[in-house]
Amino acid sequence: MNTCFSFIVCTYRRAGELERCLASIVALPDADIEIVVNDNASPDNTGEVIERFAGDPRLRPKRQPENIGLQRNFVDAIGRASGSYLFILTDDDVLIPGAFPALRAFVDRHPEVALVLSPIVDVTGPGQPPLARRGPAATEPIYPPGARSAATIAPWAAVLSRLLIRADALDMRFFFEASNNAYFPCAVAARIALSAHSGYLNEDLVAHTVENVQHWDEFGRNWREIYFRTHRDYFLCLDLALDDAGIAARGTRILWRLRVVSDYASLAPKLGVPGFLRARGVGNGLGELNRGFGGAWTALLLAAAGLRTLLWLGTRVLHRQRGLSAP
Repeated sequence: MNTCFSFIVCTYRRAGELERCLASIVALPDADIEIVVNDNASPDNTGEVIERFAGDPRLRPKRQPENIGLQRNFVDAIGRASGSYLFILTDDDVLIPGAFPALRAFVDRHPEVALVLSPIVDVTGPGQPPLARRGPAATEPIYPPGARSAATIAPWAAVLSRLLIRADALDMRFFFEASNNAYFPCAVAARIALSAHSGYLNEDLVAHTVENVQHWDEFGRNWREIYFRTHRDYFLCLDLALDDAGIAARGTRILWRLRVVSDYASLAPKLGVPGFLRARGVGNGLGELNRGFGGAWTALLLAAAGLRTLLWLGTRVLHRQRGLSAP
């Protein structure tokens, strides 16, 4: 039997979370799936957890002899997959029971679609109620190839988990080149959407664990650094896809950048640009902003953040004068 769906699960040092993730996939009755699991040389009992599922012939495990990094581990796992479609999960995600048939039916209805996204259902841990459900309200839109579709679909790919990609549409060279960007899933989704149809399935497929320390530790030592890096990388991720495809789409780029700059400038001063400059020193901080956003966009960011800070200070003064607690 040909493999239709390859579940891609890369893991490192989260044995308990991985067990729940694998259990949710193994529970599927489908015979034409495979479960590609890459252990990135975990020092805990991850190997024992994977071994517990060894009786399932659909499981295809591999342990790396040494930690090769998240990106290379995913490249290796995808390279081992044989399915027509790749369904990417992270090790602390869980398939929502009964959801996978809806995904199969969507693919059957829309064979032209090379990328399928679905809502991001945020949870803090196993068995916890959803914190949020993020995604557009549209029922089942199909997006034609192009820059506008790429900019529309990319934000919903911010989380790598629950991406369904048709294997023949994924350029592994670009996947690897983009993977140094914190928002490389957005770049990968945008690159696919530039040249193939993409779709959105308004069904909850995966419960995604948020605020996991191991993940955020990769982006900075504190929230000021995390916000700087994530906004910088988000600012650049659409450009990666458009540049690789040789598409100018100047208006699309400007609108994307404006949204990112506006979002970064709207943060509370201690977490946003003023706090970043104070922590790094004005000279070093301005240098990093210029390298990340470019001179003209840095000037706009500074102006917007400065206005936000003035409004914040004015509100504090007004509250004090009125004897109210400061916001």
